[in-house]
Amino acid sequence: MSAVPLKILKVLIKEDTPLTLSTISKKIEEVPQLTEYHLKKLIQAGILFRLNTDETITYELQQFYYDEETINVLYQMLLPFAEVVHAELLQSKQDRTSNDLCEITINNLRLLLLLFHDDLGSLFQNGF
Repeated sequence: MSAVPLKILKVLIKEDTPLTLSTISKKIEEVPQLTEYHLKKLIQAGILFRLNTDETITYELQQFYYDEETINVLYQMLLPFAEVVHAELLQSKQDRTSNDLCEITINNLRLLLLLFHDDLGSLFQNGF
């Protein structure tokens, strides 16, 4: 995910309330056109919702992003995996920067989620 979508997500989490396009653009210091482009992509990905009221259009994240307990549980579940990957990389004795180690760990987490994707698909088919 590129920098703009991450900035949008961080602002929405920090503000903990639905925000307008204008407000999001100002807070992330990007032009509204670019912000709107990324908002649409985040909506298509199911990460954000667009809320239409009589007067305004606002955007908000899936509710679990605002739930500190849920985020903490996810963090506690992912941390041991990240620590194992990190330790194995250090044992490989290859010269890597801390940024390289971080990116490799994230890539392994992504792969783990992709592997989980097939299991998740069968859960939904069976009435999850």
